[in-house]
Amino acid sequence: MSNNNIVSKGSKFNLKNIYGAESLAEMDDKFNTYKQINNFMRDYSYNQNNSTCIKIVGYDKDGNPKRASGGDRVVYACTDSECDFTAFWRRKKQSNGFFSLVKHHPHNTMCNSRPKPSYRQLSHPGMTTENKDNSSY
Repeated sequence: MSNNNIVSKGSKFNLKNIYGAESLAEMDDKFNTYKQINNFMRDYSYNQNNSTCIKIVGYDKDGNPKRASGGDRVVYACTDSECDFTAFWRRKKQSNGFFSLVKHHPHNTMCNSRPKPSYRQLSHPGMTTENKDNSSY
């Protein structure tokens, strides 16, 4: 697959060519690892001009965040605490361990999160200098 198929015009990822689908609703039974879900969620959020991360559900006694992932589930939330975006993935036992999107709430119209491209995303030649300046470390 050529790099032109990965990053489309305007420095957006061609999710159809990378993952086989473009929307969250189309992603059932496409992923069998957390890394695959994480890469998709980062690329999907980047294309939506938003940012997501694994949801923090609490803190341990040392103040470290507890994240909503592990075992057979992972939950993503918007990085803007005022936004209702969530994507809840659960591993389906009847489909050879692939994850399925159980529920999803879209970003609010007033969402203030902005994408911060990862090093993986920056390695694609279609990324602009402006996007590289906002990279996450």
